[in-house]
Amino acid sequence: MRIALVISVALFLAVPALALDRINLLFIGQVLSQTCPLPFWFESEPAARYTIVPTKSHGSMGYEEARRQIRLYFPRTRASTWEYDFFMFIDPYFDPFTASQIDFMYSAIVEGKSGGFQTLGGMTVDSSEPAYAWLQSALAPIFPNDPTAVELWRQGASKIGAYNVILEKSADLAPVLTPFLQVGIEEIPGYWYIVPIAPQEGATIWARAVGAFPALSGPPFPWLLSWQVGGGMTWSVADDLDCPWWSDIYHPSKQEYGLDILMNIVLHSLGRPLPEDVIVVNAVRRDFRAYDERASIINAFIDFVEKFGASSNHITSEKLAADAMMERAMESYMEGRYAEALETAQEAHSALMELERKTIRLKDQALIWVYVTEWAAVSATGMLAGYSIFTLMFRRRLYRQVEVTRLGSGIN
Repeated sequence: MRIALVISVALFLAVPALALDRINLLFIGQVLSQTCPLPFWFESEPAARYTIVPTKSHGSMGYEEARRQIRLYFPRTRASTWEYDFFMFIDPYFDPFTASQIDFMYSAIVEGKSGGFQTLGGMTVDSSEPAYAWLQSALAPIFPNDPTAVELWRQGASKIGAYNVILEKSADLAPVLTPFLQVGIEEIPGYWYIVPIAPQEGATIWARAVGAFPALSGPPFPWLLSWQVGGGMTWSVADDLDCPWWSDIYHPSKQEYGLDILMNIVLHSLGRPLPEDVIVVNAVRRDFRAYDERASIINAFIDFVEKFGASSNHITSEKLAADAMMERAMESYMEGRYAEALETAQEAHSALMELERKTIRLKDQALIWVYVTEWAAVSATGMLAGYSIFTLMFRRRLYRQVEVTRLGSGIN
């Protein structure tokens, strides 16, 4: 555990330089890692840090448990709620929230210039009932999906077809989604669950779900909406992040840019510059995630060999050097120098792969004495057992010769 402590301290000292520019996110609703890709996506995202407030988990979380989660993780004051830059409502179960907690979020978006994103248009927490707690809250009117379109939702909720997301190509739209045309964003199939959403007056339509509701007439329904409300920007999407268009949580998915698309939405909402080359940014983010996964394996190996008394000092120093290299990549990433970040991240990743091979060799060296000891113990036991069997059963040195006595024939 000593190595883990050293690395943790080193990383802690390096974080403040990045923390000032990080985006604070609050995830609310169905946001546990088993049912939502957000924790996995943002675990290795240097530009953001997040807090989870789970209020729904496919029948395993009732009203009282949701209330308990809110008490534990939701901000306790208006000021602490305003510290979040962006709120994500993922199929939210809103009944357990108090009026004051809803007011905290409302004021953070409208007055505090935070952003907001809701899935399924905020209309549903399951396939049978509209989310009336959401529709009747102060938050519903500040999102671009019309909260009064309940009848439209009822008509389309159970009549779902496969769909494709077709982007609006207007030159007036910021390049939030259009950079992903080169990676086939319009060819990715969507299916499983989506609801019809209706834009409020003044909302911007970014894309439409073509083929989603074959039983409903008219032009393709909007898939993604946004609008400016007060100082903040809010978004409504017609499907959910656990649907195959976004991720592979429940079904196979061809989507490889879910996090990149969502981060573009967040960055645009907060007035931050958008990356020009989404392919490079996607590669950097993948390297960050792969580095974290490989680093955790190496730390486990180092803890293991130290338990056997092996010296890991040279491995530790090389690991810290690779971590410092990755920190430089993250600094470049935070400053928008994505190509430089990718190059540095790949160098750090290569160094870590070589370090993994060295750690495995060190582990094998530490284990060889375990193997020798076990071999000696087993061999000694076998030799002792063999000698005992040979002495007792074959040479019989511990036994006397059996003497035979018989009755004499002259006995009367």
